[in-house]
Amino acid sequence: MRAAGLAGATYAAEGDAEGHRKTLELYRQAVDGWQAAGRAEDVAWTWQALAEVHRGLGDSEAAADAYRELSLIHI
Repeated sequence: MRAAGLAGATYAAEGDAEGHRKTLELYRQAVDGWQAAGRAEDVAWTWQALAEVHRGLGDSEAAADAYRELSLIHI
């Protein structure tokens, strides 16, 4: 799952729409995996990353949703 996060960061760095779509997909997969593994810190990191990608894309509603999910995590 850490690989999914790193791959997501790589796609995001590409800066194109397809790279951002892949990034969001990988981060969402990583959230599910980290949750299943009980890794709250990694879930939090991934929600933060998702929020930042959405914010960078100008999708403030999706960014707010991701930040909301982040705020629900108890570490």
